[in-house]
Amino acid sequence: MTAQTECEVLVVGAGPVGIFTTLLLAKAGINTILIECLPDIDDSPRAMAYGAAAVVELERGGVAADAREVGMEPSDYDFRLRWITIDNKLVAEFQPEDRIPGSFDPIICGQYALARVMQRHLSEFQCAQVCLLL
Repeated sequence: MTAQTECEVLVVGAGPVGIFTTLLLAKAGINTILIECLPDIDDSPRAMAYGAAAVVELERGGVAADAREVGMEPSDYDFRLRWITIDNKLVAEFQPEDRIPGSFDPIICGQYALARVMQRHLSEFQCAQVCLLL
């Protein structure tokens, strides 16, 4: 016999996208179940910097400030982003002072750290349930 649980949305996979999707649904009051087969967040090295569109969404989800806090040191955000050719010729460059006025501060933290921040935020919602398929 299998247990039955009802929900409005079933999210499969508790990677950063699955956790974030579940968090946004929970913030909207939608009964959601997130299922995952791994026992914990994958902490292997992956993404660490998030583009402007992602930062807007992380701000909307309420996790951006915490992600910045667990991310790199404040001085690490003072960087110069460069695109170069294979023979080291500059194609384009972006410096912090080139930011669009009024835009959000960047977020630089490991993807696993961001997932842990989102998981912590998600735990605050009664309408979201995380089920591990072990």
